Amino acid sequence: MKSNLTYIIVLFALMTSCIDESFSLGDFDINDQDIAIGGNIELPVGDFKKIPLSQLIDIGNTNYIVEEGNGDYYFDFSLPFKRYAQVDGNALTLEDKSFLERTSYFSFTVPAGLNISYSNKDNPFAFDEDFSFSFSSPEIPSMVKDIRKLYLNTGISLNISLDTEKLNGIKGTAVISRGSKLECPGWIELELGSNSPLSISGGILSFREDTPLPASGLEISMIVKSIDFSKMAQGKGFVNGKIVVDDSMRFCGSFYLNATVSTVEPNGAAAALRFSSRFNNLKIDAIEAKLDFRHELDQKIEYDFLTLPRFLRNDDVVFALKDPHARLEFDYNIPLSGTASFNLLTFAKGSDSPLGQYAVGNAPDVMRIDAAETMQSFCFSESGSNFGYGKAVRVKGFNSIVRKIPSRMTISDLVIELNDEYSVFKPGQQYGVDGKFSIHTPFVPAKGFHVTFMDEFDIDVDPKSIAPVTLELKMKVVNTIPLDLELGAQALTIGDTPAEGITIETSGRIKAGTPDSPSTTSAYVRIKAARNSDTLRHLYLTYKADASEDSAVALNSTQGIELREITLSIPDGIIL
Repeated sequence: MKSNLTYIIVLFALMTSCIDESFSLGDFDINDQDIAIGGNIELPVGDFKKIPLSQLIDIGNTNYIVEEGNGDYYFDFSLPFKRYAQVDGNALTLEDKSFLERTSYFSFTVPAGLNISYSNKDNPFAFDEDFSFSFSSPEIPSMVKDIRKLYLNTGISLNISLDTEKLNGIKGTAVISRGSKLECPGWIELELGSNSPLSISGGILSFREDTPLPASGLEISMIVKSIDFSKMAQGKGFVNGKIVVDDSMRFCGSFYLNATVSTVEPNGAAAALRFSSRFNNLKIDAIEAKLDFRHELDQKIEYDFLTLPRFLRNDDVVFALKDPHARLEFDYNIPLSGTASFNLLTFAKGSDSPLGQYAVGNAPDVMRIDAAETMQSFCFSESGSNFGYGKAVRVKGFNSIVRKIPSRMTISDLVIELNDEYSVFKPGQQYGVDGKFSIHTPFVPAKGFHVTFMDEFDIDVDPKSIAPVTLELKMKVVNTIPLDLELGAQALTIGDTPAEGITIETSGRIKAGTPDSPSTTSAYVRIKAARNSDTLRHLYLTYKADASEDSAVALNSTQGIELREITLSIPDGIIL
C-alpha cells in the first residue's frame, strides 16, 4: 500500500534545513565546475502518521482472509459437501399371490309348512376354515442388511355371505353367532374400523354379538399396520434379499338361520356360507431395518485459493499460527448413530503432491455422530480443544495446516459408518449429510511465523545533479504489532524498475509490541546515490515479520507502526 509521503528535492532541503554545529561557511568549496557543501545537513521532517496493519496486509478482494468486527484477522474459507442415498421404494412393494376364498356347506332337513318361521339358533351350524396366503417382494437393494419389521397402511377386506341357491323353500337371513372369530398370525398387527362388529385382542378378532348377514354379504374392513418378521417361523420374513410371507388365517365359529319355510312336505336343503378375503395394495410406508450405510463420498471436494495478498506471495512465507482450528457442520437425517472420517489434503500451486495430509476422525480421535435429523458440529485442532464450538476432535499435525499457504485444498474419502442397529427408514426418502467444512481461525502468530510486509513511499529525487550523495532517513519506530520486524528498503525508478546506481542500507530489528505495550526502536534508511544513478521515484520499505515465540494476541487491523522524529540528513555533504 502506498503511503502519502513525498520528499522535496535536496536543493530545497538545503535552503530550508537546520545545519548542525559542524557546518560553517568554510564548508563551501567553489571551483569552475562544482559547488561542494560539506558537513552534516539535516532537515527535520517530524512525525509520520501511523501505518496500520490493515495497510500492510491489504487483503483486497481475497475471499479467504476476513477482518472480524473487532479488527482481528481470520483465515476463513469453507468447503461445502452433500451426499445422500435412499432405500428404493419400488423394491419395497409386496405382491399378493393369493385370493383367499372358502365355502362351508351344511345339509339339513326343511320341515313342511306354509310361511312358518324357522330358526336353528339353538343348534347352529359350526364352521372352521383356514385361509392360506402368500406374498413376496422384488429383490431388496443390497444396502438393506436385514429387516425386522414392516410398517404399512394396507387394507384387508373380508366378505361373508350366504349362498341361497340350495335353500329349498327357505327365505331368510343368516346370522353369525357371537364369539365367532378370525385368528390371525401373531406377526401381523391389525386395526379395525370404527363401525366394525368385531373386537380385537392380540391377533384374534371376535364378533361382539350375533350379527346378521346382509343379502350382499357382510363386508369387514381391516387395516394392516405392521408385519413383525421377528415373530415369524424360521425361513420366513426377510430371506436371501427378498421378503417372503407364507402363512394362513383361521375363521371359526357358528351361524344360524332366521327364515320362513314354505314347503308341502319336508325336504333336504343345504346352507353354504362363503368366505372371501383379499389383501389390497400392500404398500410399505417404512421398514425397521439394518442398513449397510457405509456412506462413502465418491468424489473429491476441492477449494482453489484465489490470488494471494502480496504479503503471502513470497516463497519464504511461514504462516505458522497458534493452535489453528477448523469446523465441520452438517445436517444429518440418518436415524442411526455412527462415526465419520475423511482425509484433508493441501497442495501447492501446480503440484499434485500434497503439502500436507491430515486424517480426520480416525481412531482413537473419532468423530461420533448422533442419530437423526440434527445439526452435527465438530471442531478440529491439534490440541483437541473445541474453541467454544461443537465436539472437539484431535487431528495429528493440524498446527501446520496453513504453515505453507496452499493454493488448493481437498476433502476426500468421506466415510460415514453407522452402528449395526435396527432403525426405521422410509422408502424413497433420501438419507445423508449436507454441510460444510470450514477453517475459521484467528491470525495468532506461533513461533516460526515469517512474512514480509511492504509499504511504498513516493519520493521524487534526481541525484544526477548532486551525486555522489548519501541521504539518510533517521526515525523512531513505535511498533504495536506482536511481531519482530526487520526493516529493509528497495529503490525504484521510473517504470517501477530497480534504480541503477542507488544502494540502500537499513538498521536492524524492530522489537515486537502490542497496543497495550508498544515498543520503540531507533532506525534508519541510508540511500547512497552514484553520480550517474537513476531518478529515485519510489522507496519501498519492507518489514520482515517474525515470531520468536507464540503470541498471546491475534493480528489486528488497528495494530501498526508509527514513524516518529523523522529527519532527512546528508551526512557527507553534496556537490552542486
